[in-house]
Amino acid sequence: REKMRTNVARSRRTLQLTLDASYRLPGGRTLKAGIEQEQIHRTFESVERTDETTYRLALRQGGTGAWSGSVGYDHMTRRGTDYQYNAPYLATYTSPAYIAALATANGCTNLLACVRLGPLQQKFFLADRDRDRGRLLLGYAPGGGITLQTRFDVNSDRYPDSPYGVTGGEGWSLGVDLSYALDDNFEATVYFTLDRQRTQERNRQVNAAAGSGALADWENTFTDRTATAGFGLHRRRLFGGRLEAGVDFVAVRGRTPISTIVGSAVPAGQNPATPFPDLRYSSDTVQFVARYALDRNDTVNIGYV
Repeated sequence: REKMRTNVARSRRTLQLTLDASYRLPGGRTLKAGIEQEQIHRTFESVERTDETTYRLALRQGGTGAWSGSVGYDHMTRRGTDYQYNAPYLATYTSPAYIAALATANGCTNLLACVRLGPLQQKFFLADRDRDRGRLLLGYAPGGGITLQTRFDVNSDRYPDSPYGVTGGEGWSLGVDLSYALDDNFEATVYFTLDRQRTQERNRQVNAAAGSGALADWENTFTDRTATAGFGLHRRRLFGGRLEAGVDFVAVRGRTPISTIVGSAVPAGQNPATPFPDLRYSSDTVQFVARYALDRNDTVNIGYV
């Protein structure tokens, strides 16, 4: 029988609609509200269409003295069409007869129903998801070229229809940015960011010894902890205004502890003897940039990383 397969070209079409409104309150405050609708159509993917609705609400304070700030909250809901886990696989076959024969060989009398009743683990970027996100911003500009910005973000993800795979996550991020402008031509910046993101996932082990019940589940929690620090110096109008130059340095240190819970039905010989080692990440980057104007129309750009 025919088993010809074809590489299929995937496509994606996105439709977005955004509605925003703002209301000025006394004391330099502004209340903002908005709603956004995003619809994504995909071909040859497990989910043909996803619809995500975002509701936004924010209160901003500015224009009164050296302090400014804002607080905001977003709620996002994503839902998709029926999850057909092997639809991309079936689409690569050019012979409908072979697809029917494949279904029959696996005891499937209703192809579409068999596809929909597949594994309960879904791709997290396609699965139904509820997300809550909050942000707090504070700014301080006392004058003299000094500006201080602080940011605090929190987030929480839930996957209501994903009992396996990525089932949820939450985290927070704190950032501080201090800049100093000596004049219009010289600026120095120092910043620091601390980030903590935790993701939960669940997997099921199925074999003769462990069976297929929940007591054979593996549950993993990954906690990404990342610290980033950097500084930059930038100078303009050197050598008669022809040269701009700058240097930036970024240091990143990350660690991911892994917590694992093994179901009691999993054979003891398959359990990890000790906890999994932490994943560690380290990166140091230095970048030099320069731009020299030869004349009004020509410049030379130089960079080194």
